[in-house]
Amino acid sequence: MIDQKDSNEIVTSPCPDCILCGRRGVIVYRDLKDILFGAPGVWNTMRCSHCGFVWLDPCPNPEAVGSAYNNYYTHSAKDGGKPRLSSLKKSLSNQVWERHYGYRGLIKPSDNLWGGLLSYIPPLKESMGLSIMGLNASLRGNLLDVGGGNGEFLSNMRDLGWQVHGVEPDDRAVRFAKEVFNLELHQGTLESVGFPESSFDVVTMNHVIEHVHDPIALVRECRRILKRGGRLVVVTPNVESVGHRLFKQFWRGLEPPRHLHLFSLKTMQLCAEQAGLKVEILRTTTRSARSIFVGNWFLRRYKRYTNEDITWPLWIMGVIFQLAEDASRYFWRNAGEEIWFVGVKQDDSE
Repeated sequence: MIDQKDSNEIVTSPCPDCILCGRRGVIVYRDLKDILFGAPGVWNTMRCSHCGFVWLDPCPNPEAVGSAYNNYYTHSAKDGGKPRLSSLKKSLSNQVWERHYGYRGLIKPSDNLWGGLLSYIPPLKESMGLSIMGLNASLRGNLLDVGGGNGEFLSNMRDLGWQVHGVEPDDRAVRFAKEVFNLELHQGTLESVGFPESSFDVVTMNHVIEHVHDPIALVRECRRILKRGGRLVVVTPNVESVGHRLFKQFWRGLEPPRHLHLFSLKTMQLCAEQAGLKVEILRTTTRSARSIFVGNWFLRRYKRYTNEDITWPLWIMGVIFQLAEDASRYFWRNAGEEIWFVGVKQDDSE
């Protein structure tokens, strides 16, 4: 196929077929634009008529996709918010990590009693657990984070006793991780770094797989560098979520042209199986439902969104939406805004 490029646009190629099953896709949304970060171009979203996989068409070429990130998030530290709120959040995290994930010595006598009580509330427990990708202390070993960002996650995991490594294509993020967290991240892609086979106990990818051109190849490479019994942990937007069904083309998870592929529980399982991993955990989560609701609401109404747009009434509406979505998972497992997947490497003969 001939690459397409208009003046001041990103170089693209047509992508009419599903990479999971090879069937021809049908258009779900036409003429989408990047209203979040202003990347040039007009995009369509396709859905496979057979397996339901969703992808971007046309797709930015690998050598040109960097233009989609010119105004993307910086990799500086997140705002800590009000000190008292940060203190409570840290106390809650420690309570969840020690009580439910086996990390010892985190709870101090001075910790707020409310943190212990709140740690048993399912949405809070899930949110704090997924901040460490749901990794139990019993699994501790060599951890690789793909798309490590500013290094904050790896810094936390190092403090929890993991031997941490990271891969990140953005040189600004690599410098930040070194200067702020004293972490040595590999700059580049997982494929370009070329780790030896069976190097890691765990590989994590938090909102990474939706950005890559060949997610099956990426998962297959993760499997190669995992030890036998090692785990790949993935968090990614869920294309069948309540938020997507409610806000449609204004759903935050679409994010053209950076999100090239979008998964459901079914297609995440297909991708993992084609790459040779055994599914251990596959479920949706609602930890991001509040922020997704707020972002979707502004995108639909004003075609923009920044953190400064948040008001208390809207924040409360987001909390109500999150609680409703969390409750709905008891009778509809696809409801959550994100997919949490854990796959295990077995012997090739298994």
